[in-house]
Amino acid sequence: MNIVKEMKIHANGYLRLSRQAPSDVAHLLRQLRSGKMKVHVHHEHLDKMAATIDNASKRNAVAVVIAALIVGSSLLISTDTALARLGVFGYITAGVLGVILIISILWGRDQ
Repeated sequence: MNIVKEMKIHANGYLRLSRQAPSDVAHLLRQLRSGKMKVHVHHEHLDKMAATIDNASKRNAVAVVIAALIVGSSLLISTDTALARLGVFGYITAGVLGVILIISILWGRDQ
C-alpha cells in the first residue's frame, strides 16, 4: 500500500513537471534571445592553477634575464676594451640570480 502511495506522489510530481516544463523552456529561450541570460561558471581549483602558472612565468622571466646576462657578458668579455670588466660583473650577477632562482625552486616544491 505504501508503494502505491509513493507512486501516486511521484506521478503527480512528474505530471506537474510535464505541464510546467514547456513554459519554463520558453521563458529561458526568451531570455537567451534577448541577451538577458548570464551563465556563471566557477571551477574550484582554478585559483591554485592560476597561482602555479603565475609562479612558473615569474621563474621563466628570471631565467631569460639570466640567459641575457650570460650572453651579454660573454660578448663584453670577448672584446679588448675596458668594458670586459663589466662582463665579469654580468657573470657574477647572473650567478647570484641563478642561485636565488634555484633556491626558490627548491623551496617552492613544498607548496
